Amino acid sequence: MMRLLLTVTVLLVASACNNDAQTTATSPSPVVQATLQTEFYADTLQPGDLRFYSFSVPSDSTASAMLGSIVRLDGRVDASQRIGLGFGYPSGTTCTVTQWVVTTSGLTAQLKGWLTKGVHCVAIYDPGGMTVPLNFAVRFEHFF
Repeated sequence: MMRLLLTVTVLLVASACNNDAQTTATSPSPVVQATLQTEFYADTLQPGDLRFYSFSVPSDSTASAMLGSIVRLDGRVDASQRIGLGFGYPSGTTCTVTQWVVTTSGLTAQLKGWLTKGVHCVAIYDPGGMTVPLNFAVRFEHFF
């Protein structure tokens, strides 16, 4: 009797292990690795003006922008001049700014934000108080 019980148990275990026809194998989904994209934008900003540069973000990601330099047209650095720096959406011939900071130039990101998939813009603008045109350089980073 014991031998019969052992044989039946072995057969049940063996048959339970051999149901390949009933199981389906699934492959793991591919993981898309985002790459940090660094871009630069330099131009001249007139008093009361807004300048912008459009770029695409293929998926939701963080972004940062650094206003690296502000230089007068005569070549003098203007480290005390406050400039508006922002992220937004292109709208015709302008950029509708949705995230911004008013800052002086520096060597660290002054603006950090979240961008959704789509077309965005980085904007540099006179928040008021500029009296002369200024050359600027902005470095911004987002994942691509």
